[in-house]
Amino acid sequence: MTFTQRLTIACYYEDQVLNALRHQGWHAEAFGQALLTEPMRKHLRMHDTPARWLPDIIAAKDDVLVYVDAKASTAIRTGNHAVEDDSTQALMRWQDFQGAPVLYAFPHHSGHSLVPLSLWNEHKRPAPFVGNGSGTPFNVAPCQDICQLVMAVV
Repeated sequence: MTFTQRLTIACYYEDQVLNALRHQGWHAEAFGQALLTEPMRKHLRMHDTPARWLPDIIAAKDDVLVYVDAKASTAIRTGNHAVEDDSTQALMRWQDFQGAPVLYAFPHHSGHSLVPLSLWNEHKRPAPFVGNGSGTPFNVAPCQDICQLVMAVV
């Protein structure tokens, strides 16, 4: 799958998560690379910068602020969700810097599983490269272990 195809799927999934958060009463907006043009995203891919890995969404409800990184991965075939290790490392630094939680959002049956970084880190394990994605090291975690908080799509 090409980068453009992966980006199209990722953008569609980000929109789904944004809409689901809004439906649950969150004020949610695009964040990170979603705000940049394609030429600037291309530049970020050519440089070793954590800006490439900023979360996709910022959301607030009452006095709670969270960041969400939407991952369009599917666990249908393997039972695992996958995330590039560089993403996790950058998001952990972002969470420490901001002092607000960062969650991964994964597709889950008829909704979205919101997974705190701490839960991801507890269950992740290195995975072998299988020819998909960007070719950088990544980890997997079983959906059955990390998909505990599910936000339904209405």
